[in-house]
Amino acid sequence: KPFSSQYKKVISQNKRKFKAKVTVSDDSAVLEGADFVYTDVWYGLYEAELSEAERIETFFPKYQVSRELLDKTGNKHVKVLHCLPANRGEEITDEVMDADYSLVYEEAENRLTAQRALLAYFIEKPATSVVKKAWLKADLLEFLNERGI
Repeated sequence: KPFSSQYKKVISQNKRKFKAKVTVSDDSAVLEGADFVYTDVWYGLYEAELSEAERIETFFPKYQVSRELLDKTGNKHVKVLHCLPANRGEEITDEVMDADYSLVYEEAENRLTAQRALLAYFIEKPATSVVKKAWLKADLLEFLNERGI
């Protein structure tokens, strides 16, 4: 699914700010020189159109993040990200997920911390009306924008 214009804007701003390059592609040649490789779960993809066996046959050989795939980066310091939960042996191999260069658990910990912060924020300021919910959303967006998040 293509990125929405809102996400494209954020990606563009972050690329300029951090002098970074973001590439989304089916071509493994774009991995050359990559510092990070990100993957996500496959289940749910094309569930209505393909059987599980067809999905594995289609996606497994091309998209599984394995040591062989990471070798295509040519970067001995490449890092791997996954938002979890992961299906070991499908979108990511055990070897990669458990490696020193995997940031999978750090990413999950950061996500958990962000979720806890949101819970604390909303518990402290319970919304009881539509107007208050709109105000809280605006207040949260201002808070995030002030911090460049």
